Order: sequence, then C-alpha cells, then structure tokens
Amino acid sequence: KKEKKFLNLLKKIYFIFWPLIFSLTIVSLSRVFRKNNFNLSENKNILIDIFVTSNNLTTNRFYNNLEKKLKVKKNIYFVPTIVNVNIFKLPSLITKIRNNKNFILKEDFINFTDILFAFNYLFRKKKFYINYENYKGWNLDNLIKEEFSKYSNFQAILISLQNYCFAKNLKKRNVKLKKVIDWFENTTVDKGWNFGFRKFFPETLTVGYQSYTLYRQFMCKHPSNSEYLHKVIPQKIVVIGKAYKKARKEFCKKIKIDVGPALRFSHVFLQKFNYKRKYNILVSLNLDLIESKKILSSVIDTKYAASGKKIFIKSHPLLSLSKIIDKKNIPENFVELEGDFYDIAKNSRIIISAGISSSIVESFAYGCAIVMPYMNKNDYYNFKYLKIPKSSYKICKDIYELDREINHFLNEKAKDTRKRIKKSILLRPKLFQKTTNNNLKIFS
Repeated sequence: KKEKKFLNLLKKIYFIFWPLIFSLTIVSLSRVFRKNNFNLSENKNILIDIFVTSNNLTTNRFYNNLEKKLKVKKNIYFVPTIVNVNIFKLPSLITKIRNNKNFILKEDFINFTDILFAFNYLFRKKKFYINYENYKGWNLDNLIKEEFSKYSNFQAILISLQNYCFAKNLKKRNVKLKKVIDWFENTTVDKGWNFGFRKFFPETLTVGYQSYTLYRQFMCKHPSNSEYLHKVIPQKIVVIGKAYKKARKEFCKKIKIDVGPALRFSHVFLQKFNYKRKYNILVSLNLDLIESKKILSSVIDTKYAASGKKIFIKSHPLLSLSKIIDKKNIPENFVELEGDFYDIAKNSRIIISAGISSSIVESFAYGCAIVMPYMNKNDYYNFKYLKIPKSSYKICKDIYELDREINHFLNEKAKDTRKRIKKSILLRPKLFQKTTNNNLKIFS
C-alpha cells in the first residue's frame, strides 16, 4: 500500500509539473528566438487553431494542406498548440515556426504571469469544493469532487487557460480579427479558446471546425444548452457532411450548424473502385491504447489468424504498434504497413476496427467491408444513425463471430460486393462534403 501511494504521488507530481515546465520552455524559447514574422495590424486577420505534435509543420493531418488551397493569403495565420513534442526538439520547432509566414506563436502573446495564473488553478478550484444540490434526486457531490481531485488532464487545463489569456492579450494590443477558427472537439482546451475570443472579441466571428465523423462515445462533441448559454463554444459549428448535422444538435437545438469541406477526406472523391484488392484484411487501430490492444488481441485469437494467412496492421500516427503490443507477441503472419491510410484502405477488402476513429466510416466510403469486434454499443449506434447499410458491416460479440464474418466477406459473391459498394457510393456525399472554392470560404 505504501508503495502504491508513493507511485500515485509521483504520478501526481509528474502530471502537475511536467506540463508547467513544458509551457515555460515554449514561452522562454519564444523570447530567445524572437522574430516578427507577422503583422496583425490589419482588420481582416483570420486565426486558425491547429495542433503540432512533431517537428513537421504541415497542416495535412488536420486541414490537408489548407494553406496551399488558400494560396497563402497574408492575413491567414495558423496558431499551433504544441503537444507531445520532445522538449529537446522544441528549439528547432520554434525556429521552423518563425520561418513560416503563415504560422504565429501564441506564446508571443502569453506572459510568464499568464502561465502562473493558469497554474494557480490548482488553488482556485478549491472554491468549488462545496455541497451541490441534488440533480433529479441524485447526489453528485462525490463524483464532482472526485473529478476535481484528478490531475491526469492538467496539461489540457493549462492550455485552456493560456488560450483564454492569448485572446485577452491580443485585445490589449488592439489586434483586429475578422474570424477565429477552432479545431473544435469541445474539450477543456476549446472552451478556453472560445470563451476568450467571444468575451474579448464579441464582433469577431468564431467558428468551430469538426473534421471527423460521428462518435457517440464522446458526448462532448455535441454541445449542450449550458455551453451555448455561457459562450464557451463557437458561434457556428462546421461539420464535414450533412449526415452529422442532426447529431450535433442533440443537446442544443439553438446551435448554428453548417456543412463545410471534408478537407482530410478529399481522397474519398478520388477513389476509383477496384474490386480486386491487394490486402484481404487490414486491422486499423485507433488512438485508444486499451481499445487497440483488444482489437488486435481479438484478431490474433481467430482461426483465420492461426491459419498463417497474412493479416495487415495500420496503427494510428500518434500511437505506434510497439506501444500497443510487444513485438514478440505478434504472430509472423501479421504485417505492419506504413504510409497514408488512404493508399492502404482503398486496396483492402476487409477493415477490422472499432471505437473512436473516422477511418472506419472513411473505409466504408472506399467500399471496404467493415468487421468490428464488440467494444462498445455506440459502434452500433454510430452506424445506425448514419444509415450505413447492414450489408456493409458486422459487429461481432465473440471470436467465433469474428471468424464467421471474416469468412463471410472473403467469400462474398461478386454481385453482392458490387451491390454493397454501390450503396457506399450513394451514401458517400452525405458523409463527406467535397471541397470546392465556394465552401473553402469558411476559412477566409
């Protein structure tokens, strides 16, 4: 017990102080490598929120090289939130940002006192340690207090408060903004961004871009009336297909929802369907470590896997296969594939996946058959809500069903395959909006 308490204490110290050190390092480096590569004195400035998770500054993973599509307009700036980058690589990353005229560092507008303000949340939150009224007969006191006692998400809290300070300090410097675009997942980070800009720039249009499909597992993706009332969400939310509009209004009918370009999924519209595909089975893993382990373990336990036939694996760009499973536990007939998901999926007959990943719906759009090990009932509800034909996917409750459905799709009659793919072609425009010069205007 003492050892467990000590380990928990070490974890708490790490969760609190590492994000602080990381934030202070970025702010310090922004002062060391100071260079004015931007001019925010004009009235038509547009800020676009983006996450940078490596030394690569491409916007491909989030906006599919949007800066090239917009022809590098001088008034459009990407504002990176730097996460999961090796701290020793930060100097070279800051230098790259300085040398890119379409990127600005929000840390240029954040002071050390702002970092201290954000960190002091640890002490300010104590005012919320009160007795709350019962909600519909339920006493939620312990649940609320337990949530406040957790520190694993402290980095997100720090970023959220820094985003708020960023907006406040832009206002102090009399910066003029036409539009502010948030990579909107409605997390803590987004709330600080949107509340800050809506408070200090009430005349500026705030837009939340949701470049992903339907995840009913994440209720936060669908904003509530309370969030709408307290202005911690954007004035307008842009989804990538008509199929998602209704879902986004599930908890708040007042939210304005528009359909915009599915930038990350432009490959969907380039696909020419090939019925002869190179890979029989592709196991597509997501960013959830536990879920990815379950998916992979389920496939490894099948009779099909035991037969020695090749099975291919595509891991998430931010979660390497080595972190999911020890190499020695992967059978020899399992082959990991590198490269763009589009190039791999369009050449796959069956995609085995589950959980929170847009690649599942994307694979359906490529005409792949989808086989899902049962992880969460929301997988079923996601597909049901999107009206994806049952002939295109199977949800398997056990290994026996997983084997059965693999064999079902591998032995599918040619006419059934053509019929299934035809249905995916018809539904595709509702799931993904094609990029046009007209709908690109939401970014300009």
